[in-house]
Amino acid sequence: MSTRLARTDTFEHTISGLLKKRADLFGEAELRRDRMAEIRNDIRAIDRVLQSLDYAGTSPPRCLVRTGTSSSDAGS
Repeated sequence: MSTRLARTDTFEHTISGLLKKRADLFGEAELRRDRMAEIRNDIRAIDRVLQSLDYAGTSPPRCLVRTGTSSSDAGS
């Protein structure tokens, strides 16, 4: 005997679930974007203090601290 799963014609439950997941992911992306901005600001502040102390050592790669947000520099 096979069991038939319930199916709605409108897919309301599926659509509702997808919209909730989308909203959750969007919220997470905003939090991560905000945290990245905080980290960039902290790195810049540390760099300014090092510069004010005339630090002459080797500088770490600057690729983590970008000034622009365009998609064209995402691969650099």
